[in-house]
Amino acid sequence: MANLSIEEVHAYIEEDASLEGQDLSGLTFTDMNFLKKSLKKCNLSLCVFESCEMSGVNFEESRMFRACFRNTMIVGCSMQKSGIIQSQFMQCGMENINAAESKIILTRFADCILNHSIMVNCDLSQSIFERCEAEEIYFSKSILILADMAALQAPKSSFNEARMDGAELSGAKLDGAKFQRAQLIGAQFQNAVLDNADFTDANLLGANLSFAKLNNIVLKNTLLDNITRKK
Repeated sequence: MANLSIEEVHAYIEEDASLEGQDLSGLTFTDMNFLKKSLKKCNLSLCVFESCEMSGVNFEESRMFRACFRNTMIVGCSMQKSGIIQSQFMQCGMENINAAESKIILTRFADCILNHSIMVNCDLSQSIFERCEAEEIYFSKSILILADMAALQAPKSSFNEARMDGAELSGAKLDGAKFQRAQLIGAQFQNAVLDNADFTDANLLGANLSFAKLNNIVLKNTLLDNITRKK
């Protein structure tokens, strides 16, 4: 399918026509309103979305290679089964998104609000979360190997059965978080807040918990061999 032009995209939106499956790659959108539109199965690679309204958009099964979203509202969107590779989300409102079963690899989230979002069964390997709020987010059964989540604000979130070997969580706020059956080999939790966190059946082999707050944590059947713990 031929790549659409900016003018053609404007016409589609004004006529309320479907954009599903279209190739929008390489286009730059500024101050555009995509509210509740469907971009399902679209190619959004190399796109730039600047100060756009994209709440309620359907991104399911879309492709986003090196896409960039800046100062854009993406609240309540469905991003399930999408391929989001080497992309950037900066200063975006992303509450209540559902990105289950997506590949979100080497992608950077900076100053984003991700509260109550779902990233279950995702591959988030080597992705970066800088200064993000993610209260009650669901990362269950996801791959977060070597992910950088330092200083992430994610209280009451779920990391159950996640693979987080080598993940960077220094200074993260994770009070009340659940890590049941999670693989956390070599994970870095220095100075993290882990009060009331649940590590039942988790593997913390070689993890670094130095100076972390660990009040009332649950360590039932938790593997703690070779951890580093400085107080």
